[in-house]
Amino acid sequence: MSHRLTRFTFVITVIIPLLLLVFGVFTQLVEAAPININTTSTNNATYPGVMNHMVVTSDNTIHTFLQLGTETMTCDGAPTNGLVWVMSTDSGATWDCQGQLSSDTTNLKFASAQKDSFDNIYVVYSGIDNTLSTAYDVLYRKLTKGAGSTWTFEDEQVLLDGTAAESYSYATIAIEGTTRLWVSARIDVLVYYSNGFTTAPSWTLGHKRFFEKIWSFDGTSTYTDETTDASNLTSADVTMVSVPNSAIYFGHSTKFDSIAWMLSTIGVAGTIDWEYYNGSTWKQIEGFQIDQVNGNFTSVNNGYINFTIPTDWATTSINGEGGSYYYVRARAATNFTTPPVGTRVASTIANPSQRTTGGIPSIVRFGSKIGLMFLDGTTSYTFTFRYRADTDALGLWSYETFSPTTASNMTTITNFSAVGNTNGHIYVMFFKTGANDVFFEFYDGNSWHDKSTRLDDNAVISNLGLSTDGVNVWVFYTDNI
Repeated sequence: MSHRLTRFTFVITVIIPLLLLVFGVFTQLVEAAPININTTSTNNATYPGVMNHMVVTSDNTIHTFLQLGTETMTCDGAPTNGLVWVMSTDSGATWDCQGQLSSDTTNLKFASAQKDSFDNIYVVYSGIDNTLSTAYDVLYRKLTKGAGSTWTFEDEQVLLDGTAAESYSYATIAIEGTTRLWVSARIDVLVYYSNGFTTAPSWTLGHKRFFEKIWSFDGTSTYTDETTDASNLTSADVTMVSVPNSAIYFGHSTKFDSIAWMLSTIGVAGTIDWEYYNGSTWKQIEGFQIDQVNGNFTSVNNGYINFTIPTDWATTSINGEGGSYYYVRARAATNFTTPPVGTRVASTIANPSQRTTGGIPSIVRFGSKIGLMFLDGTTSYTFTFRYRADTDALGLWSYETFSPTTASNMTTITNFSAVGNTNGHIYVMFFKTGANDVFFEFYDGNSWHDKSTRLDDNAVISNLGLSTDGVNVWVFYTDNI
């Protein structure tokens, strides 16, 4: 199979004078003669669409990252396979291999790349599997701009080291101005940020994950510390609630806005009051951003709530503990005939069921914000959209969802691509199975617009890509013609 660079360009012009949105029409299809870069043993040389595989620097040098599989091309005079970096300085007429990022031809890795204003290139690469394996790491590498059309192939850094219990895939990268890099990955939906732009920066989890304290209260006098049990995947080891006034407390040293859980046993008949401590009493949480029916531990095994952070939230101590934390508690308002039993609880970007049913993320820069998008993995295929402004406290993410009316019957969770621009817009294309349709959506900085714009009705699911210059949007996909 040959991997080809072909200029298939639909141009979408979006003009926004004041509050008036004008949605431009597609120009005619423009196809240049295909250029063979190399052969590959996989039909997913630039898979998946959530990753940005191509970068064009200010001198018009084109950089792309290809998975050759067991096929080879010449790099530094030697035959090289696996994931490679190739470059063209003549508008794609000829290509030269610049280096090998991964030699693994069993657990194939794929790259996502971005460039900064100095034409340095930052690459993360990872596998695309949903299972647990020590082979599934997220790796990072900087390509440092040199004189002319030269870049230094810096040493590789292991950003996330996979284990048999926690492994990582589908990594994507975005740049926040001159401050930091952001990287998203799964098996849970995870976001990390760097402390700079060096060849081996430090990385910090960019959101709350496991709670610092979790207490279970039996409704009379006994508290049980569930902190350790709630942070692992051992089934049925977290006592939740049962009788009226029994409760489970979730605590962090800083404020948080979400709680997610995995249940081994779904509760029956009971109801929950979600409360926070305001310095003198426990008050009901208001401002839920997800339907609270999910919060009774009775409807599904995997639940998730997101809420507006209370302005009067205060720290407190539970069961005579030495520290003081911001706590939310789920208190049983009525009796459970079958008490819920938990496996894992966290404060996460996404529902913990995303480990196996969805949640493949794409992280984008739009205006002065960082956005994170992923599918929920259910039959409704709602997109979850989390975002933060550069001025927001690290660890806090706003929350929205949107469901394209054309998205029903989508059965593959890697079938979308997203890109942002400096004007604060995001453009999304996604693949609808069955009819093999490709559709287009956009975010104007305030809301999502479902234009139900069909780009093609005979496309191939694995090959989607977007690019923008801030005015036009280029849409790339493979057609089954």
